[in-house]
Amino acid sequence: MSDPSYGFISGNDSFAEVIVGRFSGNNPAEITTQVQRSIDYELYPELGASWYDNVLGVASAEGPGYGGMTDDQFSDFLWDTILSGYTYDSFTGVYDGSGGTDAAGINAINSGVSLVNYTGHGSITSWGNGASLSNAQINSLTNSNKLPFVITVGCNVGEFQSVSACFTETWQRATNNGQATGSIAHYGSTIPQSWEPPMHGQWAMNSIITESYDNNISRSLGGIAINGSMHMNEAQGASGINETNHWTFFGDPSVVLRSDQPSNLNVNFNEIILIGQDEFVVDVGVDGALASLSRNGELVGSAYSVGGVSIIPLGSTADSPGQLDLTVTAYNKFPYESNVTVLTPEGAFVTVNSVEIDYGSDNTISAGETIDVTVELENLGNDSSSLVEVTLYEMIDNPYITIIEGSESINNLSDGSLASFNLSFNVSNDAPYGHAFALQLDLESEENSSSSTLEMTVEALVESFESAFNDLDWSLSGNAEWSIDSDQFYEGNSSARSGTIGNSTVSTLELTMDILEDGNISFYKRVSCEPVGSFSGNYYDFLAFYIDDVEQDRWAGEVAWSQNSYAVSAGEHTFRWTFTKDIDSSDDVFSGEDAVWIDSITFPPVSSDSNSMTGDINGDMIVNVLDVIQVVNMALGEQNTDNSADLNQDGVINVLDVIQIVNIILEGRVEDATRASLIDNNGEVSLASDGYIGGVQMTLSHDSDFSIELTDDALVSKYNTKNNSTTLIIAAPYTDYLFTASGDYTIVDMIVANSSDQIAVSTPSMFTLDAAYPNPFNPSTTMRLHVPVESNVNVGVYNLMGQQVDVLHNGLLSSGYTTLTWNASNLPSGMYIVKATSNSYTSTQKLMLLK
Repeated sequence: MSDPSYGFISGNDSFAEVIVGRFSGNNPAEITTQVQRSIDYELYPELGASWYDNVLGVASAEGPGYGGMTDDQFSDFLWDTILSGYTYDSFTGVYDGSGGTDAAGINAINSGVSLVNYTGHGSITSWGNGASLSNAQINSLTNSNKLPFVITVGCNVGEFQSVSACFTETWQRATNNGQATGSIAHYGSTIPQSWEPPMHGQWAMNSIITESYDNNISRSLGGIAINGSMHMNEAQGASGINETNHWTFFGDPSVVLRSDQPSNLNVNFNEIILIGQDEFVVDVGVDGALASLSRNGELVGSAYSVGGVSIIPLGSTADSPGQLDLTVTAYNKFPYESNVTVLTPEGAFVTVNSVEIDYGSDNTISAGETIDVTVELENLGNDSSSLVEVTLYEMIDNPYITIIEGSESINNLSDGSLASFNLSFNVSNDAPYGHAFALQLDLESEENSSSSTLEMTVEALVESFESAFNDLDWSLSGNAEWSIDSDQFYEGNSSARSGTIGNSTVSTLELTMDILEDGNISFYKRVSCEPVGSFSGNYYDFLAFYIDDVEQDRWAGEVAWSQNSYAVSAGEHTFRWTFTKDIDSSDDVFSGEDAVWIDSITFPPVSSDSNSMTGDINGDMIVNVLDVIQVVNMALGEQNTDNSADLNQDGVINVLDVIQIVNIILEGRVEDATRASLIDNNGEVSLASDGYIGGVQMTLSHDSDFSIELTDDALVSKYNTKNNSTTLIIAAPYTDYLFTASGDYTIVDMIVANSSDQIAVSTPSMFTLDAAYPNPFNPSTTMRLHVPVESNVNVGVYNLMGQQVDVLHNGLLSSGYTTLTWNASNLPSGMYIVKATSNSYTSTQKLMLLK
């Protein structure tokens, strides 16, 4: 019997009820590597590894097969119509008749790919086309722990019964210096496959991977393979069924595919379960995540998340005191592991219910910032607790961190009640970019105590070339200098582009930096030049990246924007990007755009030198009111803008950036306003609010007889009038009074914000968008638009690249309020800008979509 037949349990058909996978070996070591790689692939994904986004296609040029296409056409078809629109960024095709070589296939695998599609001839010990790799070549691979899922449409590659190691088994057993190489799983047939039917299966498998097969989403490798084969059964009848009966899965079929660089889950839960509790709620923030509780290896309960929440039913194993293990996994996420304590609710028991760290509107920790930490405690017992104290302190003496509010206590916490404690710390102005640090949070009560560690990182230094090459000490050399390209970029509005060079010349971009701590350098690159030699495998035109004159990687041909990351130790290092053209050729060959681009370089921890201190706009190494004035001038159009003034990185310099600097200067915690009302008393305008106002920005439309006088009771107050329009900014007003105006005017646009966010303002006479609610949101949010007079209005939504992604309204609106709802279910998480325009009126606000 074949392996798949063991899964055909119900009925007399070839539609599997159970997925069967094979671990085979000639000795224990060959089994061990297959077991260990399956565990490591899921448990220890690689941080920032771009290989998860890469796909390899290997094929013959023969046919016709699926849709009348040859194998290589079909391979390109899979990429162009299915894979390229998903999480994958880069594709390499190695084909007969198109310069396909063994070396090209090996190089792609060793560099790292997460998916391999092979379509061509095969044998028990090799592929036959494109990259005609053999068992010996598979055993020589060096793709340590960069393991692809391999789908082979080809004859006999899985014929394990005839040799000690068939081709698919060799992929699964391969190692290099004790590290797993080869594949994470390989789907290959034990018989000679027919031409077209398995191509239908391969099409379905790729469609299932990318969620483009209607009503069929499977994340496990075995589920992808077997569901694809069942599609083939239906599409090809008896021919397809024969293929399904012998197409064999080598590896663990329960392993979940990784198709993108992993990211962290944001998991929140109560760390205490009381005996008698029926269910346990875990907020994971995404749908489809699997949360489970176990005790000593025995499953207590599990549940998939719906609406971002998993509700785990608790069985009898949670009815005795002790510790449970909580594990949460999700597609393309790092696994999350923690502990939960089961307690008997007798007496007082105080626990940390939540810890909220206020990162501010930019969601980062910056040098010079004061960070608030709010700790909520809960008494889960049945008696009051006395002398409850929370303490925040440095685990290791850190010169860059100062505890401001380090301890708070209360004399009594009643059973079943909550209490909040407000703590804070400051990050010094000279804290290195990317500096990682940890603080310890201790809870002490008369009945119990606990400790937890808060791990945080100061924002990394990122070079986005928005200020050309002026922010860092770049060296431009070679036969032509690199330049700034405002037409091609990964994010923002600019990137660095190689110089225009000819035969046997280079263009080099170089930077030497003192790295303070071990870390990683990552960057995005785009390549458009002559590809690698079809038969020789030689690089003629290519981008190479060096660290201290040691080449780390090189790229040629057409490479879309994609990220690479490399480890860097502490000390002085030189980073170099070089575009080389036809270095080994006497002939100029021009291909593509004959250039390469670099963008969004994230550096390891480095010193925050002059002109790079957050809020230090004028570069005098002090953040004070002079910096506030410069940002106000930029917002009013009186001074050329500087990217360093866009502190919240929303692409606009306005009062929200002013407030960021005010917060750095004042360093105090305040009771923020949540709403405000604008009052005009015969031209004397004031702002009544329920708390602290960090800043006000208004644009007024008026006639030539208009005049205005601003309050002096503010950190900074200034206005600029152009023709019949006046823009004013008031930073940190000390009183409600804002200004006195004479003459008629209309408020065209207004931003009022507390210390971190824009707030809603009630006013009867302006064109404005009220603050959206909820914000952040998923998947929809609602806002009100006020139109002072009947007019044509356009309301659009834009991403941070300035691309319009939706239109909420475009047409005539009557005066008054209109409610608008935006459903962003088809868009990825991130920040968006909603912009309402009418004649010369404009109102904008930021929206944060979190899925």
